[in-house]
Amino acid sequence: MADDANNIIYIELSQIQLPDTKERFFANSRYVRYGEDNNFNVFLENLRDTAPLHNAILTSKAEQAFGEGLTLDTQNLTAKMWSAKCNEQNDINEIYYRCLQDLILYGGYYLEVIWAQDGTIAELYHIPFGRIRAGKKDLMSRTISEYLYCVDWLKVYTYGYTSIPLFDLKNRTGRQIYAYRNYVAGREFYPLPDYVSALAYIALEKEIANYGLSEIRNSFGGSNVINFRNGIPSEEQQQRIKERIQQQLTSSDNAGKLLIMFSPDSDHSPEISNIQTSNSADKYIQVEKSVLQNVLSAHRVVSPLLVGIRTENNGLGSNANEIENAFEMWSNVVIKPYQAKVLKALNLLAMFTPNYDGWKYEPTTIGPITFTFSEATLTQILTKNELRDKIGYEPIKTDTIIENPQN
Repeated sequence: MADDANNIIYIELSQIQLPDTKERFFANSRYVRYGEDNNFNVFLENLRDTAPLHNAILTSKAEQAFGEGLTLDTQNLTAKMWSAKCNEQNDINEIYYRCLQDLILYGGYYLEVIWAQDGTIAELYHIPFGRIRAGKKDLMSRTISEYLYCVDWLKVYTYGYTSIPLFDLKNRTGRQIYAYRNYVAGREFYPLPDYVSALAYIALEKEIANYGLSEIRNSFGGSNVINFRNGIPSEEQQQRIKERIQQQLTSSDNAGKLLIMFSPDSDHSPEISNIQTSNSADKYIQVEKSVLQNVLSAHRVVSPLLVGIRTENNGLGSNANEIENAFEMWSNVVIKPYQAKVLKALNLLAMFTPNYDGWKYEPTTIGPITFTFSEATLTQILTKNELRDKIGYEPIKTDTIIENPQN
């Protein structure tokens, strides 16, 4: 933006750009685009890798949902052997954990089933979610007829893609894809993660970190003026100067807003000055608090301690009962549904493994943090019978306690 009357050029910081998540289908394409640029998964992965709070929550969700892995409700040797080696590289727990990670990050997961000639499952693989694109829907059945696999959709013209049929129990041959997607009204081909409402705040978390780092590096904090005091160049020269400065000094990677001015005085060199903003530190703190609250809410974190985050309002000395109650709610509302969505697939597929006799997988969980107290503390806060119960002794009945007789 330029002010011709005063020879002033304004340069605004880059805006946070969120990708369009719409599903797009082109007539000459076999697959539906995953977002406008067909790489919405890359955007989600970048947020995971660059936003610390978001990353911590994703990691905690996956680890708590995985717990100590799956257990079998049978001693069946065939079931144990299958679970220990679902393919040449992975056991069932590795597949389970990867599916949980994809479900939590993207809102869905994919499994590849390799059928044996006798109609049982010979091998089972997890396929990274970002490597699959949904094909057209069959006009009669209104179901997706195929999935397309590419190792890197950013380089699809280099690698090409492979068609893999949809999982079909009526045609148990070759290789097929079992697809799970969170249902989202208005979407037919790709899911959205359950934290989608906070994408702007998660992106802002990344930008805040970049801004703080760049402000220290570049000493361009707040708003700045660059005043060239050696004459007024032509509009074309002004534009070139603006573009060169904009490339190097704007966006959150180079914190600050610049105001460029040209003056006719040729006796002085360019002058750089800072325009002080009021209450910038307070505003920065408020933005951070807003990011924290909105990201936690979108992830349905009922207590930050559950995901290893300590805030000014909760510390390690918080009420133990409150933490246990928060964990119970978190487990029932967030963690168990994640487990159920993956176990549904694994237990269904288990029915088609060799010599299946009704066995199934059960999930495990990690409980909340518990507190231990010293012996001295316990003797001060517990009664004698409570202490006896804690170490496994029977309580002393009050009617059997005999006081020393007084003659």
